[in-house]
Amino acid sequence: MLSIQKGTLSHLLHPTVLERFSDVALYGNKYSIDTYLNDLTAAIFAADLTGNVNTFRQNLQIEYTERLIRALDAKSPYDNVAQGMINQTLNSIDNMMKSASGDGLTKAHRSHVRQLIADFRGN
Repeated sequence: MLSIQKGTLSHLLHPTVLERFSDVALYGNKYSIDTYLNDLTAAIFAADLTGNVNTFRQNLQIEYTERLIRALDAKSPYDNVAQGMINQTLNSIDNMMKSASGDGLTKAHRSHVRQLIADFRGN
């Protein structure tokens, strides 16, 4: 299952895909990169915010977070617009994970996500 999730994320978060959102905005497209990443993040995290997170979704959430972090590396191929929105997306994920409802496994998972972001930020 994780292999399928990784393949899907590879396409959805490909630098060219995100760059196209910036390009098509010049031609009047109303679906912007911020809306896209907000929708994608909601699809990956929102359903689990008030309950337990199963292991399939935990793996997806960790993989997504790690990919966003890697996209902010100085040598990454992402453009400045995408990197700015990715940075904001990581802030949003961190805020979502602050609510630690759920069982022990879910609390540990949320703590792990927050720690990945904190480590990246040097906190």
